[in-house]
Amino acid sequence: MLVTQPPPVQVFLKNKKGKSTTYDITPEETVDHFKARVEKREEVPVSLQRLLHQSTEITTGRLTDYDVTNHSTIHLMSMLVTQRPPVQVFLRNEKGKSTTYDITPEETVDHFKARVEKREGVPMSRQRLLHQSREMTTGRLTDYNITNHSTIHLMSVLVTQPPPVQVFGQIHVLYVSCFLCHCFKIKSQV
Repeated sequence: MLVTQPPPVQVFLKNKKGKSTTYDITPEETVDHFKARVEKREEVPVSLQRLLHQSTEITTGRLTDYDVTNHSTIHLMSMLVTQRPPVQVFLRNEKGKSTTYDITPEETVDHFKARVEKREGVPMSRQRLLHQSREMTTGRLTDYNITNHSTIHLMSVLVTQPPPVQVFGQIHVLYVSCFLCHCFKIKSQV
């Protein structure tokens, strides 16, 4: 006795944007095998696929277990990997002017400094960012307890040529320019 396979049937896979793709399936096709084929063609990982037919989610077994027949439409709903929404922070410069930035929890200090350079015109190498009296140098912004509506203070580091050291006997007098544009003396004994 010769056993013949039933001919494949055509089904339509419709994504969230309304685009339909035709698939040939056999009655024995499993959900797992079909999802693997969908991953190849649609570039949606199996773990993020949600397949619906006639308002029923297709999860395990064979496609025919869900009354999938010739010319059936299966809806592909890709489950989104949810990211936390961006939060709003304020950047306050030395003159007291505040600017609003939307940041993500994963944003790094270096990326934020690059955004500040582009928007405020202060080179990254001259930026000193402070939050809650802590200087932000490396890592993620959340490492510094940055949350929604936090205020980050921007201080510009001045790069100036220091005057020569003046020697009075055994005391050296240095003039130091700090980030607030003030000069002060440091005396040290040799």
